[in-house]
Amino acid sequence: MDEAELQRALEGQDEAALEEMARRLARSEVDRGRFRALMGRGPELALSASARWEEAVSKAEGMRTAALVARILRNGIVGDTEAQKCCFCVAASAVATLWKTTTFTFEDNDDARLLSRTLVQLLSNLVTQNDELQGRLWSDALGIGRIKEGTTRDGVDLVIRLLQSPDQGTSAASQVLVLNTTVDSGARSEILVQKSAGATLMRCLLDLAQSHVEEDEDEEEGAEEQVLHDNDSGLAVPLEDSFTKKRRTRMENLGVLFAIFDNIMDRGLFDKAYSSLAPINEEHSLVSASQLTLLKLLDAKLQQKHASVGKDDAQSLLDAFTKLATWAQSSMQDVINAGPDEAKPDARLVEVHVGLVLLCQCLIQLSMSIVSSSAPSPAQSILSLMRTQIFVGTLISLLHTTMEFSPAISPFKSTAATPVSQPPQGHALSQTGAATLAAGAAGVSKSNDGSRPGMDNLKRDLVSLLGTLSFYRSLPTPTEKEKESESESVRIVQDTTREKGGLFDVMNLTQLDERNPYIRERAIFALRNLLRNNEESQNLVARLRPVEANGTS
Repeated sequence: MDEAELQRALEGQDEAALEEMARRLARSEVDRGRFRALMGRGPELALSASARWEEAVSKAEGMRTAALVARILRNGIVGDTEAQKCCFCVAASAVATLWKTTTFTFEDNDDARLLSRTLVQLLSNLVTQNDELQGRLWSDALGIGRIKEGTTRDGVDLVIRLLQSPDQGTSAASQVLVLNTTVDSGARSEILVQKSAGATLMRCLLDLAQSHVEEDEDEEEGAEEQVLHDNDSGLAVPLEDSFTKKRRTRMENLGVLFAIFDNIMDRGLFDKAYSSLAPINEEHSLVSASQLTLLKLLDAKLQQKHASVGKDDAQSLLDAFTKLATWAQSSMQDVINAGPDEAKPDARLVEVHVGLVLLCQCLIQLSMSIVSSSAPSPAQSILSLMRTQIFVGTLISLLHTTMEFSPAISPFKSTAATPVSQPPQGHALSQTGAATLAAGAAGVSKSNDGSRPGMDNLKRDLVSLLGTLSFYRSLPTPTEKEKESESESVRIVQDTTREKGGLFDVMNLTQLDERNPYIRERAIFALRNLLRNNEESQNLVARLRPVEANGTS
């Protein structure tokens, strides 16, 4: 490859020749070296390429050819700092072109989509592992967080257009571009979580993450329903997943999105991100969909990496839990006090329930990572923040109210049974079963008739958190001061639970509940920890043992 050959390709109309050159640059390090040497002579060749796509958009023709020209630049600059610098002169032109190709005019134009996708990939390659150019692209070419002079446009609007593109390739390339420009920069990560433009961008990214998760769940359900019957033999063989490629792509995109927020959380910016995503009007919503998705990503990070968070982030989790728990308890109590025929639950209780479950799971993971570790942890302060009378009192109050609001549903009792119900064919009611129906199990109780949110998994996670907080840590060689501190903090949890009536609640949770899988095992674990080395609590439970008439238990 020489300069004349490259010049002819960039200025010509032969799409086959352009595709061949793009392939050569993608496969051959030798050709890439020659390309970079030519580009190093000056910006003329790069500017010549940018003129091609500017002209194509202005005339609304030749966009496929322009995309191939952009592909040559994209492939030629990979992994070379000098080539990136030489070709960065086209960044502003690429951004200006993207503003046009993402308009309604080109919405159904496949060639415009191809050009958009290639230009975003070019921008991403221009700044990969180059902090100087990342900063210039972010602040100058894109203008993230500021209105460009003479316009009413913010660069974040363009990025959001690209992220929301119906072309999956364009959307994926845009996600990589955001990752490349933020992962190595604390300043740009701060902009994401503190500026209003950054919050807008985060909401878009979190919406994409949630949509990927929902699509994957829907696809799994559909795959389970598909079976291939072997004639009339009765054998059923699962059909091979026809969407494997789509699913792989979706998981790759989700991985990029996770990496963006993993970087934010690693920098200790979770609390700022969570705060900036708060609902604008709490009369309509107490926790936003973006906040819920962010909590899901934090929970995934804590489970996957056994990671921890800083004190500020931990405090924000506790504050969020306390706020939602206080509101949920009050809302459920209003329904309980009003009676089954009068009360209508607040619609916000559904989203608050989801938020509480996610917050519980994050706090459980944080607590377990500390209590299960024998080594001193920098996150130790998180445990002390939770082992307080105020926090444990809030937890117990919410647990008690939730138990009253949503009683356990036994898997062994039909929730649709009525006094006139007939046993299944081939079965007969036992004396106990017949007596139960006759005694007035006239269908479903008002609390379980579907008019109230079921609060699924909330009781299970609350009692799990309580059990973890009351667990004694096993330090390898603890000092007397460490032993005393651990004992005192656990004692606060145990005593507060007993004084608030939580012991009876935990004992009542040792029954099966369809809405809270494995709650019995978790309640037993919590009860064991709450009674350990606590004579007052042990005596309280001992008084509940049945006593015979002769005084023996």
